[in-house]
Amino acid sequence: MRLVTYDDPFVADDRLSVFLLGPTARNGVRTPWRQRVIDRFANADVSIIIPEFLGPDPSGRSFQQRWDDGKQSIIPGMRRSTQRVLDWETSWIDGATVTLAWCDMCDETPGKTTRSEVGRASALHEAGVSRGLLIY
Repeated sequence: MRLVTYDDPFVADDRLSVFLLGPTARNGVRTPWRQRVIDRFANADVSIIIPEFLGPDPSGRSFQQRWDDGKQSIIPGMRRSTQRVLDWETSWIDGATVTLAWCDMCDETPGKTTRSEVGRASALHEAGVSRGLLIY
């Protein structure tokens, strides 16, 4: 298994890949539901793509600071860090063989954008753009 994280730039390839779409912990600790999926695919010939950093930042930078490259966003009113996260996630979601979405509707769970991401992935799947969508 190849693990792809925010630390990795987008590289298109033909390998079987699964994007794990859903709530994300921002504290540098692996989101538990993603870790369970990673463990299940440990010996598979597949790329598991997670929108998380590999681990905490050694210099203590925040999530936004890790994405801020000092340039101006090309989207008016949007922080550059947000634009870069969206660019990374969109590229990997669009390139994944399968998108696996975990939708926890509990109000205490982080990552409420999951609902709109699943809607977008569903629309792409129905249009024949994405090859697979599983809701877990």
